[in-house]
Amino acid sequence: MSLRSLRLAILIAAGLMAAAACAEDPPQDTRIGVLLPQLPDSPLEKGLRTGLADLGYVETKNLLIEWRPSAQVPEDLSSRASDLVKSNVAVIVAIGTAAARAAFGASSTIPIVFTTGDAVAAGFVTNLAKPDRNGTGVSFLAAELHEKSLEMLHELIPRARRIMYLVNPANPLSPRDRVKMHAAADALGLELITIEAQNIYELRAGTAPSTASPPPRPRFLPTLVFPGIE
Repeated sequence: MSLRSLRLAILIAAGLMAAAACAEDPPQDTRIGVLLPQLPDSPLEKGLRTGLADLGYVETKNLLIEWRPSAQVPEDLSSRASDLVKSNVAVIVAIGTAAARAAFGASSTIPIVFTTGDAVAAGFVTNLAKPDRNGTGVSFLAAELHEKSLEMLHELIPRARRIMYLVNPANPLSPRDRVKMHAAADALGLELITIEAQNIYELRAGTAPSTASPPPRPRFLPTLVFPGIE
């Protein structure tokens, strides 16, 4: 299990304890909702299960998990977040900026544990040290990591002049990240080619070779395409 999964599990457990403390009649089985990207062979589910089990929350024993995989488009996320609220979950786990935004839009009282590229920039908190809403989570400061990734890629493959940058347009932080990435590319004398994709199907279509005039093969910048992931 990754350190990221462990941190997230600890925050979820803290949210569960807070919800139980506030409840007049705490249930024997704890029910949580998870709003996450719909990705093939995703390690997210296994990581969360393992982290929660290490903290004493085990499915089929004392934990019920309502999984809500989503294509990560706003309409779908809002619908699934509202469904979790109706399911009377104790905590909502939102993986990614867009998912977290949908969760906050669906409830102002249910504890929300989220992951995001930048919690302050996304408007989820005003202060990382003291979250002031019904949520807490892990902030990766992804924009800075992406810029560093570009620098490292340039050092590893200095002859590569065209870099393909994968962006999820549904991520509210994408416009800010794109500006920073293009500025970093300009400073390094690189051409940044942006490909937008909200899911694996759009990603395949966006990176498929054109039969009319195939461009020179660019190098891919390894980055977080789906919110989440960021």
